[in-house]
Amino acid sequence: MANSKPANAADLWAFTVDRLTQLICEIRHGNTNDYRQYWAADIPRLEDECRDTLLSDLKVRLAPAGVLAEPEGRYADERRADIKVMSPPNQIPIEIKCEWHPQVWKAIREQLVGKYGRETASDGYGIFLVFWFTGNLKAAPSDGGQRPKTSKELQRRLVATLPEELRHKIAVLVVDCSKK
Repeated sequence: MANSKPANAADLWAFTVDRLTQLICEIRHGNTNDYRQYWAADIPRLEDECRDTLLSDLKVRLAPAGVLAEPEGRYADERRADIKVMSPPNQIPIEIKCEWHPQVWKAIREQLVGKYGRETASDGYGIFLVFWFTGNLKAAPSDGGQRPKTSKELQRRLVATLPEELRHKIAVLVVDCSKK
């Protein structure tokens, strides 16, 4: 896209996934140890605080292409996604959970696909993002396996829960905020 405006929802989704992937890598592996921003001393920050921290950095990466992002984006039936990424007339919902959220294994299907992804302006595209801190998942995995031991394993297993027909429209990303 060469930092030009996305032409459709698919472009906007791909652009956003690319920028988020870069940001997630920087949070984990950058020389400024940005993963520490997601902690309050020795306690992981709340989901909304993590979202706001991520959103501030994401906005900077989206802006050169004229793409906007806002917290608590409104969708059909008065539902709100954690982040709405916009390049009118297109928009992409981002649903966020921290690892301990009881809906972490169900939110893709029930929230992202079932509620936000049906918005016409998103054309079924969406992003599910999880903040990983200690591996303290409260909800039992819906795939029947043991609790994941790493952020990469969680991401792989969440992707595996997606029906094949949605894998080109729903991205699953995990931000590894665990302490080194």
